[in-house]
Amino acid sequence: MAELVRATERLAVCLQAGLPWAQSLVESGADRLGGTRAVARDAVPGQAAVLVAVRVVERLGAPGAGVLGRAAASLREGVAADGRRASAVAGPAASARIVGGLPLAGPLVAGMLGVDAAHVLLGTPWGRACAVLGVALLAVSWWWSARLVRLARGAGGGGVDEAVVCDLVAAALDAGVGTATALREVARALDEVPGADPGGTAADLRRCATGLDTGDFRLVAVDEDLEPLLDAVRFSVRTGAPAGPPLQLAAEEVRRAAEEQAATATARLAARLVLPLGLCALPGFLLLGIAPVVVELLGAGLR
Repeated sequence: MAELVRATERLAVCLQAGLPWAQSLVESGADRLGGTRAVARDAVPGQAAVLVAVRVVERLGAPGAGVLGRAAASLREGVAADGRRASAVAGPAASARIVGGLPLAGPLVAGMLGVDAAHVLLGTPWGRACAVLGVALLAVSWWWSARLVRLARGAGGGGVDEAVVCDLVAAALDAGVGTATALREVARALDEVPGADPGGTAADLRRCATGLDTGDFRLVAVDEDLEPLLDAVRFSVRTGAPAGPPLQLAAEEVRRAAEEQAATATARLAARLVLPLGLCALPGFLLLGIAPVVVELLGAGLR
């Protein structure tokens, strides 16, 4: 991602300096990152946003340096947010890995108590039952904990997030087109780049454009994350003010909302990790470490 952001910023600088588009791609290194090719399944995260920005520049004749610079700034904000989210999740995730591996120490504990855990777990019916159930609980604990951590971190898809969409619509307005045209052109660019719009943002942008054309937003419904964009468009219609600055503020609002959601998810992670650790990891430790001791003692008593 960092390499993509750097190449996009250099591409904007080259265009601002007046270099031709083909030469700017080569000098900035953007050609090595995929240029204007379609986004593959394993594309660099954020590549779709750059390609959508390129489509907007090519079709509207928008100031290339401004559009790409704004796209690069949005991506850099995304990188910073991902870093903060990863740092916040790192502590609970490390704790989950340590405690999740606790059942593996069970046979060692049994050995310290003078019990051959391997013989009990593999050589007796009750031991084999404990071994199967303990390993199953260990696997469930690892899967459950990993899923909770992954949800807290957030899935980093290749699509263009709503903050970048707001920035691109604002940048498209720099070309001198109307707000409805800017909305439709960004929606068209999202459709043209495979993988750029998994959430149906293009359809929401077209509904906003239709509301602008008809002057009636009562039936216009968009995704919750895109509500700030719709509010910015409504504000522009009511006041007659240019839509660009409100859209930039909408992008910042979307980012703040994403940050708050990430912070809430991270705070809940520590509490939610108690469930797999308490319901799976601890019973697994008891089955693999304490149960062999009990089975061995009971067997000795019966003998």
